[in-house]
Amino acid sequence: MRPDEVAAWEDVREVARGIYRADAHGEVALLHVTAVWRDECAEYRTLNLTTETPTSEYDRFVLNLARARADAILTTGKILRTEPDLSHDFLGPPALRRAFGDWRRVILAKEHPPLSVVLTSGRTLDRHHPIFQSPARPLVFTSTDGRSRLATWAASVPVEVVGVDQPSTGKALAHLQEERGARTVSLEAGPSTTLPLYEQGSAPPIDELLLSVY
Repeated sequence: MRPDEVAAWEDVREVARGIYRADAHGEVALLHVTAVWRDECAEYRTLNLTTETPTSEYDRFVLNLARARADAILTTGKILRTEPDLSHDFLGPPALRRAFGDWRRVILAKEHPPLSVVLTSGRTLDRHHPIFQSPARPLVFTSTDGRSRLATWAASVPVEVVGVDQPSTGKALAHLQEERGARTVSLEAGPSTTLPLYEQGSAPPIDELLLSVY
């Protein structure tokens, strides 16, 4: 079965097994979802998502599967600026989106959407971005100054804002796992945010990379 033929949660399970040769619902602390392209020198470069970026039904399936598994999805203010239509909802036609929601409920017993988390300084945050209108319970992770800067706006939306000294990817992940009980966090962020998590001894480390190569 191809990903574009998915219409029920059983189909999600079948396609996932076809890709991974195993069930893909085991709990993993930290997922990283990304797409790269191989240039003429065989170097891998992160794709900038625009209207001209090539699409792939398999890449979309894997992204949807990661979102279905996640208790929280972490992205950045920079991603919001470069992807003005981004949401953390499932992608695709209605039947496919329902299938992933049903798979999440039936297989993982997760009834609520994941937290949608934005790591940002807050200085140039697009407060009208559609991600803040999503049912995915938006949360902004920022500095203490950023929390003060965003307080009035956040109270009116509402969006929860968490401010800490010297915010980082590691601190955001620790907050989600320790304070929010997020067992599985999916990263949808660029290299500057994710590369430090691949360094030896990083805490927390990346547990699973879902990589699409063009």
